Amino acid sequence: MRTLAAALLAVALGAATAAAQQPASTGADQPQSQTQTQTGARHRWGMTHHFKGTVQSVEPASGSITVRDKKGRTETFQAGSSVKITRGRAAVSLDSLNVGDQVSVSYKGKKTAPQVERVKIREKTSAR
Repeated sequence: MRTLAAALLAVALGAATAAAQQPASTGADQPQSQTQTQTGARHRWGMTHHFKGTVQSVEPASGSITVRDKKGRTETFQAGSSVKITRGRAAVSLDSLNVGDQVSVSYKGKKTAPQVERVKIREKTSAR
């Protein structure tokens, strides 16, 4: 039992010594792995993010889609030729996207320069 306690103490002291020997970083010299957006949400590089809302405008010629969420935040996305757009399970073109459609936009990177991967058009449900 004493041997186990001594081993745990040695490991704890070794970890504390190693941490104390590393220089304190201000963060300015290291690339940030995440950024804070205007809306306060944290975005991590390389992770896929989603923005759900209602289509406010569509510009098929430029590939621009403007979406507003339930909180009133508006984001404009550029849907390039490699972006997958689906309505239900069917693949559709940007031309079939209409103002008022409910969508979920999947993207990577920051909201200031998102790399859109997919736009899912949600099917409208009938009122019962």
